[in-house]
Amino acid sequence: MVHHQNDLQKRVIEALALNPSRLTGNEVRFIRLFAGMTLVQFAARLDVTHPAVLKWEKRGNQATGMGWPTEKDIRLFALLKINTGRSQFLAAYNELEQVHPELHRQIKIDLDKRSA
Repeated sequence: MVHHQNDLQKRVIEALALNPSRLTGNEVRFIRLFAGMTLVQFAARLDVTHPAVLKWEKRGNQATGMGWPTEKDIRLFALLKINTGRSQFLAAYNELEQVHPELHRQIKIDLDKRSA
């Protein structure tokens, strides 16, 4: 039974990581617990505070509201935890990079128009 449960958990993790919808608090909690991490450990891995992780998780079935770079990191971390093959991992990374291309735009500053 434990083996089948672990297989199911891995499939759920993969589905969450590749799902086009934003992660919910419950999904973040599921990923964290699957990885066997405390709030503090998970927060340290993401370079955020543990109250931030707790805030996300308290959102329950609602989207966490975290920034896309952090969410993308969680999704990629989840794929690594299930030992996703290198080619699948890279494909997922490339797909996730395309989800919010507006976040990757260049900022142009016209130095002639800046205030003195």
